[in-house]
Amino acid sequence: MGNRGFGGHLVVRSDDDLRRLAKMINETYYNLPLKNAIFHKQYSTWGTCSLKTRQIYVSHRLKGAPLELIWYVLTHEICHLEERSHNARYWNLVSKACPDYINCRKMLKAYAMQNYAKEGYR
Repeated sequence: MGNRGFGGHLVVRSDDDLRRLAKMINETYYNLPLKNAIFHKQYSTWGTCSLKTRQIYVSHRLKGAPLELIWYVLTHEICHLEERSHNARYWNLVSKACPDYINCRKMLKAYAMQNYAKEGYR
């Protein structure tokens, strides 16, 4: 996983934590214009981004989630600031910061199932 420097021990629970992590990923791997990253109440997606405002919104359901999952969602959205489609170029960009992105996607689905079982589906 690309979370070198955090040692997998960082717990991302606040917008400030999320902002710092997004900035670090972006500056280390992409250097794209990025204004902000915040948690947002989202139930149907894990993350979204605005190409117009250059902001990333991560689902509040990921507060305190394993770092690998937040790392992947942030990377996913940062890459959409450069490439809108989920084409080969896009996944190549994702793999720079998250080479294990295929496994992270599986882990995210498992995390969703686990949390839906606890909280009930919304």
